[in-house]
Amino acid sequence: MQRLSIGASIFLALILAHASFAQTTRSEKLHTCLTGRFPSLCNHGLLTPDQLSAARRGVRAFHNPPLERMTADSLKFFAFEVAH
Repeated sequence: MQRLSIGASIFLALILAHASFAQTTRSEKLHTCLTGRFPSLCNHGLLTPDQLSAARRGVRAFHNPPLERMTADSLKFFAFEVAH
C-alpha cells in the first residue's frame, strides 16, 4: 500500500507540474501576442476578442513607433522613403 501511495504522489506531482508549465507557456504566448513584436508567432484564433484587439494595437504600436522614439538612423531611412 505504501508503494502505491508513493507512485500516486509522484504521478500527481507530474500532472501538477505539467499544468503549471502549460499555464506559463500560455502566458508567455499571450505576452508575445500583446507586445506585437512577432505577429507571425501569435495564434490569433486562440485569443478572446479583447485580447485580439490588444494584440492588433501592440502590432501597430511596435511597428509604427512615434517619431520621438525613433532613432536618428531610422529617421534618415524614413525621410529617404518618403522622398522617393
